[in-house]
Amino acid sequence: MQARLLEGYANLYLGPMDFRIGKQSIVWGRADALNPSDVLTPKDFTLLSARDEEERRSGTVAIKSNYYSGQYTLSAIWLPLFNPSTVPIAVPQGIRVTEDKRSDGSWSDQGFGLKLDKTGGGIDWSISYYHGLDVLPVGRPISASHVELVHNRLNVFGTDFSRNFGSYGVRGELAYIHTQDLSGDSALVKNPFLMYVFGADRNITEDINCNFQFYQKFIVNFHDPFAIQDPVVRAVSVLNDTLNQQLDRVQGGFTGRLKASWLNKTLDLEVLAILNLPREDFFLRPSVAYAFTDTWKVFLGWDIFNGQKDSFFGRLHPMTSAFVEVRYTF
Repeated sequence: MQARLLEGYANLYLGPMDFRIGKQSIVWGRADALNPSDVLTPKDFTLLSARDEEERRSGTVAIKSNYYSGQYTLSAIWLPLFNPSTVPIAVPQGIRVTEDKRSDGSWSDQGFGLKLDKTGGGIDWSISYYHGLDVLPVGRPISASHVELVHNRLNVFGTDFSRNFGSYGVRGELAYIHTQDLSGDSALVKNPFLMYVFGADRNITEDINCNFQFYQKFIVNFHDPFAIQDPVVRAVSVLNDTLNQQLDRVQGGFTGRLKASWLNKTLDLEVLAILNLPREDFFLRPSVAYAFTDTWKVFLGWDIFNGQKDSFFGRLHPMTSAFVEVRYTF
């Protein structure tokens, strides 16, 4: 048994400004499930029973200040201690994997973010910028039997919007991720890329909501990892590009989510699906939740990963599993 603190912070309010200091989850982006500008807070991708991306977040130490002026909020964020995401990696026999978590607080490892957010009126939108380390790692071969996971620096420029048209809600998100390999020559550093997500959701009835999105990702200065001659570098590069979804110059896909509630919102049904193209790998999660009381709730679900071996969800196929969780909230 193990325990960890997900969030623990103090708030300070000074007129039109407030400050939050401590371990916290900082969420960017208005799209559903896919948020290319959401790069500050790490997630635990090995958590099987997470019902959404919010429950995967493991928090990060930060000082966040907000300045409010009418419908606008200007946020400045300092991340003095880096906290990476936890990712599932199947380690071949005879291979040792270590990780440089860069969590000692060195100045070169610290992160900074700025965001201007507008909420209210006809349309909600934001623009954001992040300068810091990538919470997702890439592998670097130390020897034929040793691979080290490292976290490289990113500059992320993002924007998003949402607007309602009657019973329909339309939302979109766009981000350019500038990495340390602008030329694309390095097989062991993530390439820069541009990604956008656009979708809509609708309340079919008071208790049923559906969401549908389309996304595309464009890799800058793409190089085919399968064409690398060195077998060790090629194997690590293919794994890096698979986990970071950079195996193809242009990628796309769809997401869909259906939510329904019955019995005075004590019984919830949800189906989430993600399809990646052109490799046609997919993730499907049907789940149901029932609240016995205000404090006791049970979840049942099934995480299904599938696709060809050299694809993101195909690599996660061994993690396909059903789960049951009983939760007590106080």
